[in-house]
Amino acid sequence: MAYLKDIYGEIPEWVQKMNDYHPKVLEYYTNLWNEVMKEENISKKEKELILVGINAARRYEKDLLNHAKRAINLGANV
Repeated sequence: MAYLKDIYGEIPEWVQKMNDYHPKVLEYYTNLWNEVMKEENISKKEKELILVGINAARRYEKDLLNHAKRAINLGANV
């Protein structure tokens, strides 16, 4: 959970619920996330920008801002 706290700056409610319900599921989710975010054909910066768009479409401001900050930290600019 420390890894996800580093990503989000806090433990999101959904992460805590997933951990409370079944910690192994949270482990699988974290492993999947790490696999998806590997630098391969698409850079991490580009993946973060895709996630900005997805969260904008969902109108989920908290994750939109989180992914925007991560994209900026990875070199995204205007």
